Amino acid sequence: MALPWFRMWAEAVDDEKLRLLAFEDRWHFVALLCLKAQGVLDERNPALRRQKICIKLGLDSLELETVMKRLVTVGLVTSKGQPVNWGKRQFQSDSSTNRVRAFRERSRNVSETDQIQIQIQKQNIDTETEALRSSSSGDLSPSLSGRFQEGERLQNAGEKRRAVASLVASIAAEKSA
Repeated sequence: MALPWFRMWAEAVDDEKLRLLAFEDRWHFVALLCLKAQGVLDERNPALRRQKICIKLGLDSLELETVMKRLVTVGLVTSKGQPVNWGKRQFQSDSSTNRVRAFRERSRNVSETDQIQIQIQKQNIDTETEALRSSSSGDLSPSLSGRFQEGERLQNAGEKRRAVASLVASIAAEKSA
């Protein structure tokens, strides 16, 4: 499976195998990791795979053979041109596809009880809002009146509940003062 990214470990800067290589070959190794993540190194046709690698690395066939020998010699790449320990460092769990699929499935399966509770909460908010509207018509200070109108415009049930609770507390404080 091709990955849009791959794990590159922070220890790579101190890896003795990488440090044995010339700077250009270090880059060739990183490029091979990218090609593995893209699935290029898993191409079944060897001639086509070699051609793709040459094009991606900007090397001719002879140069590629020389680079691969150096990478094999230090133990970064297998004799078949595959990065050593790729499966150990790259995990299938790095793909979020399964996690997203499971989340969407859970979201779809909101129980009937949950839906009823949400409806009851909305009804309670509407009831509290209506009670505030009828009990305080005209006797709110301008600032509380503005806050009441602001609370009316909120769409999110949690925000609306907090706004109503805050407004009730403010009205109580204003009336007791």
